[in-house]
Amino acid sequence: MVRKNAKILIEQALIELLQDNPLDSIDVQDIAAAAGLSRQTFYYNFNNKHDLLCWILEQDTNDATDAFRRSGKMYDYIATCLAIFQEKSLLYRSIAASDAKRRSYVTYFENGMVNCARIVENRSALGRMSASLWDSLHFFTFGASGMMQRWVENGMQQTPEQLAEVITRNMPPSVDRYFRSSER
Repeated sequence: MVRKNAKILIEQALIELLQDNPLDSIDVQDIAAAAGLSRQTFYYNFNNKHDLLCWILEQDTNDATDAFRRSGKMYDYIATCLAIFQEKSLLYRSIAASDAKRRSYVTYFENGMVNCARIVENRSALGRMSASLWDSLHFFTFGASGMMQRWVENGMQQTPEQLAEVITRNMPPSVDRYFRSSER
């Protein structure tokens, strides 16, 4: 529990530092000091700043995937992701503006959508997705992630629910039918 609390303190410290500093200028020493922890504690939990960012992105993606698990609806995965992005808008806008990390949050979003499909495969009476269905899902995923990335970079003007509705409305019918087969 102490380790999880330290990770949360470190995440909160990073977000606090982002209020006055660009992501690329913040280093481990800054984050540890802002968290009230030693650099040793930071390194006990994370290898470096990139590892911290990956952990945050993974936790956020897992939260969104859990929303999908509960409902079986792709809308819930997407809306939850977008709500998290909005809640942590400073972090996600900073990642989007960072030269080194620009695509990282997009990749986690895409991987989360693929993980949702694997969940459906495991519980659907339809069984495994065909190769052409996987192709359709990947095509849709890249388009959805592009819309999400543009939304983050342009200041998140729509609500998460509005954008999630637009994205899910544009899901290929074959992929939509497959996902609907597992809705709870």
